[in-house]
Amino acid sequence: MFSTLTLRDRRGHHALHRDPLLVLSIARFCLLYRGQNLANFQAAYHHVESAFGMADHEVYRASLGFAHPSPILNGAVLAVIIGLKFSAGAVALWGA
Repeated sequence: MFSTLTLRDRRGHHALHRDPLLVLSIARFCLLYRGQNLANFQAAYHHVESAFGMADHEVYRASLGFAHPSPILNGAVLAVIIGLKFSAGAVALWGA
């Protein structure tokens, strides 16, 4: 049976390997969008604020979540978003 752990090519190397160009592209994508969020911080904050405030939600009027107007929570969510983009980019660069 074929298994991902034992699949090897003709030379005996693992057949499943990561493509460095793909990994570098993922890292570039994450780090550029982190920079984009930092450069346009007010616009990013506005999008988080409108999403969590459920402003202009005409299609999904009822939601499992709750709307809140807290600027502290909006800022914390944006910080987590930017931090996760940086972490994903750094881990991808480390794995390349």
